[in-house]
Order: sequence, then structure tokens, then C-alpha cells
Amino acid sequence: MRSLWILLLAMAVASTSCGAVNPETLAFVEDERPGQTEIRLAVWPTPGLTDAIVTWEREHPTATVILDVSPFDDHHQDILNPLVSAITPDVVAFDAQYSANFRANPDLLLDLSSYDTSQLEARSVGWAWQQGVTPDGSLLGVPVDVGGVALAYRADLLAQNMTRQVEAAESWCELIAVGDMYSDLTRRPFLPESGELFEVILLQGEQQFHDSTGQLILEDSQGLADAWDLTMHALGERPVFGDPCPENTGVQRTTANMTVGSDAWRATLDGRGVGAVIAPAALLDEIQSAAPATAGAWRITDVPGVGGASGSGMHLGIHASTPHAELAWDLIAHLSEPSNQIRTFRQSGRFPAAESTYLDPQVRDASEPFFGDSPLGTVYVESVQESLPGPDGPEFRLVLREFRAAISRVESGTYGPAEAWDDAQWRIEQLLN
Repeated sequence: MRSLWILLLAMAVASTSCGAVNPETLAFVEDERPGQTEIRLAVWPTPGLTDAIVTWEREHPTATVILDVSPFDDHHQDILNPLVSAITPDVVAFDAQYSANFRANPDLLLDLSSYDTSQLEARSVGWAWQQGVTPDGSLLGVPVDVGGVALAYRADLLAQNMTRQVEAAESWCELIAVGDMYSDLTRRPFLPESGELFEVILLQGEQQFHDSTGQLILEDSQGLADAWDLTMHALGERPVFGDPCPENTGVQRTTANMTVGSDAWRATLDGRGVGAVIAPAALLDEIQSAAPATAGAWRITDVPGVGGASGSGMHLGIHASTPHAELAWDLIAHLSEPSNQIRTFRQSGRFPAAESTYLDPQVRDASEPFFGDSPLGTVYVESVQESLPGPDGPEFRLVLREFRAAISRVESGTYGPAEAWDDAQWRIEQLLN
């Protein structure tokens, strides 16, 4: 007796681009298939894998794929701490936010450069490919999707002049000014939460938490200071390091303190609530699910600044202890095929890491009536192509969580901006020592 766990519905949102995770729904399918080779794929709740896996199994009738699904952070910690892990998978999924952790522990995964990866590399987004490469050139993972980031806004709630300003905003100061106008007129927040705002601004900078050698530089990172002050400005709070928008003073709070995917978040999207949402590509399905009554009222446009999409995205690697390396590689090659990446994008919104797909009309010309037939394919393609390399050190995920929690404390009124900054620094120091 062999069992196939089929992932029917799951959503992981980041923080990243990987924020709140909805409970996954799994179907357990019994199948009499004696003599099967089990290929275990360890992954966090991720939609869109099922069809490609079923196709691969048809082509490999003596193999069965078992999905070992864990919450996002638990999944990565289990793989990175093999002594406490209950399973030894064959194929390992890891996110861009943890890519530096795996590069710092290369013995956990096989070097995929022993396989023919030339075509995979040639068709992949360059910065996404490099996230899976160690300093000595070992290839630990192949990218199968990338974040992509855009702004989804409610055209029916924004006055016509605000809609034009949202579309034309070239800086975060300009967008925050529109949010201030919206909140002043409606007495409602413009954005549901500010953690995603902070993260995108941070990833648009050339430096986040680490220097070029991988050392933490939290006190000296200009990119971190800029992201913090712009986020404080959006909260109507006093910046810590310098006024990022001197031409736009007196801004009121333009965000609410909501968790992505929570009941409150879903409710404010479905009613006459927030005016906009910072939306990684995979979040579009969640917006449609949360706010069915608003179909056709949403539009998609670029976020201000350049890029910001590199903070999430799945890579697939092979566990160093697998006895089935060849089958594991065959599965990875199959899942990374451009046709399967396109299919996953159409089904779940996870944006392809294969840059070769960006000329395909199914990606380039993608649109949805729910979002007013906005050219979302073009918006996300440009976001990915303009992005910088992204997460810059093995503490990235831990540090990001602490700074997002600190921002939430400012939103809730627990701390002021300077106190929250100092508290985040202290908490990070305690966690790392």
C-alpha cells in the first residue's frame, strides 16, 4: 500500500512576502501500487504543485511523490536542523528568504552542477538563479517561481484624481501622500498593514541587513534606515534618522495593523475598507477569495521605486542524504520546465522564475476581469526584471520578522518609532547570542 498526499489548497503569503499561512487542505488518496519508489518533497503550504506532480508520476509509473508539508518557518528550520527533523526528504524546497542559510550550510544539499543545468540557468531570472549558488560555485537549488510585487487598488473607492496619482506615483512619498488624502476623506486606512510596505522598500535598496561579507550591519545600513523612516512616515509617526518626505509633512496614519490573511484583513478587502494592497503575485488569488463582492473594482499597477520582488520565491534542491538522487533531479527538472511554471502561474499566481516565459502571451498578456483586466502580466514581469538580488545574509528571515514585529508595535501604540527601533535591535541581539 502506498499513499499520495495531494495538496489541493494551500497558500503561503510573505513576507513575504511570506506572511500569514492559511490552514492547508490535504486529500489522502490510497493507491495499490506495489514496488513503488517514494520521492519525498518537503515544502511549505504551496498551491499549484499538484498537476505537475501528477503528470510526472504518469511518466514514472514506478514512483510516487509524497508531499511533506509544514508551516513556512517550521519547514525551513526542520531542514536546517537535521538532528531535530523527523523526516529525511529527497527534494527540498527553500525560499529566497532562507537561501543564504542554505548557502552557509552547503553540505545539507547536493551540488546540482553535476547535472546538465545549462538550459535551466539560461532561461532563469539571473538574480533568482544566483540565490541558489554558493560562493564556491556549488548550485544548491533551482528557482521555480519568484515573488513579483505590484499595487492592487480599489478604483471604485479612490476619487478619480487619486486614481491618476496612484498610477503616476514614482516615489513612496507620492504614494503615501495619496494614502493620506484617502484616509483623510474616508476615515479608513489606505493600506491594511505596513510590514509589507517596509519589506518592499527594504528590498528595493542595495543593502538590507548585511554587508558584502555577510556580516550584520543593522546600525549602519542606509537601506534599512530609509525603509524604517518611510514606514514611520506612512504611520504618521516621527522618523528616526531623517525626514524622508520633507515636502509632505503632517501625514496621518495611512495603514491598519492587520495580519495578511486574517479575518479582519479579508473583511476590509471585501467591504468599503482599504484603498490598496501591496500584492506579491501569489496574493492575487487570496484577494479574489477574500473579496468576491468587489470583482471588477480592483486595478493593478506598479509600486513606486524599482523592483522589490526578490524577497520571496521557491527553489528546489536535493537532500544530501537521499538514496534517490537521479529521480529527485528528474522531478526538479520537470517542475522547473517553463510550461509547468506557466501552468502554476495560471492556477495559483506563483510567478515564473523562467525569464523565457515572459514573452509567452499567457504570462506577458495575463489579465483578470476581477482586476479590471489590468495588464498584470506586464506589471509583474517588469517588477521581477528590475529587482535587485534580495536577501543578503543568513539572519535575513529572523531579522526581518523582528523588524516587522517592531513596526506592528508602533502601529498598536505600544512603542514610538525610536523605542521600537531600539527594542528590535535588542531582541535580535538576544536571539543571535
